[in-house]
Amino acid sequence: MEELKTSQMMTQGSGMIGKTITGLSGGKSITGIVSGVKLTQGNVYLDVDGHQVALDTVHTIEDTPVENTPVEGAQNGQ
Repeated sequence: MEELKTSQMMTQGSGMIGKTITGLSGGKSITGIVSGVKLTQGNVYLDVDGHQVALDTVHTIEDTPVENTPVEGAQNGQ
């Protein structure tokens, strides 16, 4: 049963990759973009801007805004 719970939490965490989240790391509130998911000693952690945020401490999940990046082949003013 515990393996099923861990699997579900890993799936939930991987669904957050690329999202902006707020959670706790070392007792401090961290907001940033999730870049990966890790399983350590039965706990699921999100990689957020160099911090490890426990999945169960996440209290905000938002879509990450797309930056204004140049479109390939576009010229200035087009």
